[in-house]
Amino acid sequence: MKTIVQYILGVSVLILFQNCKTSDDNCCGEPYAKNHYIQFFMSDLKEDGIFIEKYLKANLIIDEEQKTINIEKENDSMQNHYMSVVLRFQNIYSRGSVQGQVNRYEEYAELINDNHYPLSIYNSWLYAFPTAIVDTFQSVKIFTDEDYIADFPAGSDVSSLFNIYFEDPLLTIQNNYQSVTAADTYQDKRMGSFPHTITGNVLSEIDFSQKNFIGGQWLLMPNQKPDILGEYTFTIEITTNNGRVITKITEPFMIN
Repeated sequence: MKTIVQYILGVSVLILFQNCKTSDDNCCGEPYAKNHYIQFFMSDLKEDGIFIEKYLKANLIIDEEQKTINIEKENDSMQNHYMSVVLRFQNIYSRGSVQGQVNRYEEYAELINDNHYPLSIYNSWLYAFPTAIVDTFQSVKIFTDEDYIADFPAGSDVSSLFNIYFEDPLLTIQNNYQSVTAADTYQDKRMGSFPHTITGNVLSEIDFSQKNFIGGQWLLMPNQKPDILGEYTFTIEITTNNGRVITKITEPFMIN
């Protein structure tokens, strides 16, 4: 589980830095909050807020019972492909700074009872700290731009053919600040600073209107290969809670 946490959370600093780069405000500050687990709250997805961070090929072991994944690069018998989706937001709140009009960090922490984290967190960018999206989404879908399989021609919604995985820090908080789906015995100091809960399911089976306070980096992985192996492009579509539809066309994605 350690490796998948590194993929999902290791770019959390990059996400926030990219959100801050175009702002004149010091929106990010330092991720230090003595009694809070979530270090940054994010809201209001940008119009160009879907970013395909990278395309990866590795061997993934899927735990169907817990809906979690682990990456084992040594196991050549289970080779899969997945894409990393990073979301960017207009508003980012931390304890000491804000990108937006009003800092609602303490308000959100109180709302989800994130006010008794037992450890003091070092104020360092070296740690993979938890972030959370405040908003819910009406839906998250993925469409194929080419014929995929017989029942899914070009333009079809293939959300049922993809799994999605993301961090769910709210589950960690509700579990008394302990990971629900991963063993947190990391030797890596940066990763071991926080417990991390990674969860997911078939994309079409997740009700995102009920999924607030999830992490801002997602992994999408096909659970069924196309009839013809090769390069495919997809369109990711997110409908926000106020009805905005934001789309992103991927670069060619190799499935073999």
